[in-house]
Amino acid sequence: MVTTQTIFAPNKIADLISASAGAEYEIPEPIAPPPGATKEEKVQYEIEKAQYDREKAQYEGWTRLEVMVDKKTQNAARTGDDDKVEKVLDRLIGKPKTISEVRKMDYETWLKNQAEAERQERESIPTSFEPDAPDPLEGL
Repeated sequence: MVTTQTIFAPNKIADLISASAGAEYEIPEPIAPPPGATKEEKVQYEIEKAQYDREKAQYEGWTRLEVMVDKKTQNAARTGDDDKVEKVLDRLIGKPKTISEVRKMDYETWLKNQAEAERQERESIPTSFEPDAPDPLEGL
């Protein structure tokens, strides 16, 4: 028999996420290569150390959430990827509201509406030509 135990109550998960996102951002320092490391390992360490120093200076005092938002917007700006940009904008501004209208009608009503639309269209078309009327295209 398998039993499960709830670690976090469902209503407390949002609190946990908020607390985690609001915690100070910490980045682990890269581990120095051991004595006798290869040249490639030393170069890789120097690259990681430079990235660490730059990121630490940039995000010092920021929360995890602030860093996540900053990195997401930088990535969208850097790549110009429409999907990434749209996701960022949807999160910041909100998705545009979609309004749809549902109309129910039977076939007879639909036919009457179509006939009325056609009648109005026919009435808007001039039925005679007046030679004395000014040419609307003249002077173009």
